[in-house]
Amino acid sequence: MILNWAQDSGRVIQSYLVGMIRVTAIVAVLAGVFFYFLGIKYFILFAAFVAILNLIPFVGVFISSFFCHTLRFSHD
Repeated sequence: MILNWAQDSGRVIQSYLVGMIRVTAIVAVLAGVFFYFLGIKYFILFAAFVAILNLIPFVGVFISSFFCHTLRFSHD
């Protein structure tokens, strides 16, 4: 019984982590494409920054958006 619970828990955690990696990859690609078309010089760096901060629930998106907008508009 305990071994079944541990195996089930392991599968759930693994599924969650695989899902988070997929979401992070999709966010990174979409952010990179978006920043590229905006003409941002270091679009890959910004896309990686957004993807990593996207792992922080709720506030990560706002923090990364704030920094990207601040850097984008300070170099015009």
